[in-house]
Amino acid sequence: MFTDVPTDTDTDLAAGSAGPADAALVEDVSTGDVDAFLELWRRHRQAAYDFAGRWSQPDGPSESAVNRAFADVLLEISAGCDVDGPFRLHLYRRLFAESSWDLHPDVPLVVRAFGALSAQSRTVLWYRVVEDEPTGSVALMAGVHGDELYALQRVAEVELRTRWLAEIVEAPSTAPGCAWMVPRIDLRPCGVLAPASEERYDSHLHRCGHCQQVVLDLADVSALLHHAAHALVTPHDEDQDCRYPPARPAAGSQTT
Repeated sequence: MFTDVPTDTDTDLAAGSAGPADAALVEDVSTGDVDAFLELWRRHRQAAYDFAGRWSQPDGPSESAVNRAFADVLLEISAGCDVDGPFRLHLYRRLFAESSWDLHPDVPLVVRAFGALSAQSRTVLWYRVVEDEPTGSVALMAGVHGDELYALQRVAEVELRTRWLAEIVEAPSTAPGCAWMVPRIDLRPCGVLAPASEERYDSHLHRCGHCQQVVLDLADVSALLHHAAHALVTPHDEDQDCRYPPARPAAGSQTT
């Protein structure tokens, strides 16, 4: 399969050449452009092999499974499915859709925060933070200039941090005292809280291990995302293959 594609993989995909962003290639694939899909395969196949070998069980995804995952993605794009954000993350999810991993019902809040970001922010964070790809490669895949990437990454990290804090506040498991304190974590060092609020903040932080951990994690939310790579690619109950939408209930039937 795809035997006419070169098998040598440069460390930096952008070295010595330029090309369309992954999103543009996906758009071309949706119109039937086979060459665009071959380019996506060339860019991402080695990473998929490496990721499979690093994360799978001994009987996990093989080279043939990687090729099947690419074929599944091709079918999804051809069917009009939305493949936004990092193409490689979408590929990994297809790769492990039938895996035997132990699935955890509780999705880490940083993963939920990541999913709420823009497609560009997710793309930049995935390739730079999770996979630590070279700047030139990320710029090519994201469709931006290399000198813009640092600023885009900083914006994406701030968005992730803000969204993660919001997820903590909104989580049903978050105690009322923690939900009050978390939005004030950045305000306390600035000295803008009222004296009564400062006293309440300090008292709560002194006795709450959960909020102490949140304060520590805030120092590097990107590290949380990096360590959540397993959860990012693991299928969850709410995941649905867009090629097979849920059947609509028959007319007159009742749902519970």
